[in-house]
Amino acid sequence: TRDDGKPQSNGRALSIAGMASALFVLRWPFVTGMPVQAGLGSRAMQDSHDIVTTLDLTGLKCPLPVLKARRAVKAMADQGETGVIAVLADDPAAPLDFQHFCDTSGLALLRNDAEGGVFTLHIEVRADSLQGN
Repeated sequence: TRDDGKPQSNGRALSIAGMASALFVLRWPFVTGMPVQAGLGSRAMQDSHDIVTTLDLTGLKCPLPVLKARRAVKAMADQGETGVIAVLADDPAAPLDFQHFCDTSGLALLRNDAEGGVFTLHIEVRADSLQGN
């Protein structure tokens, strides 16, 4: 505590608060239902895909939706299956988390939009997806 009896603020607490406000700003487009990437327009959002399986991950919070989706992608790829996994998630971090997951894993995020607080994400799975991971 400081001399005036108030708790002393540490740099870590301040940086977490700063990060939280930065994440809110980054997530704001997802809350309003706007696409994650500027390049995704209404045509991309309405394209139909060969959906092989649908994962209902509503009610799960970060990092569980991405971890469960990664497991499903890996299982499909290991069996040589291709197609699209549709993911339903209601975690506010899901759009950003899945975009990062796909970008860092070499996967294509074909759809990422929201309706009624539920995000719909389509991930393209190829036979070589997540090889060596």
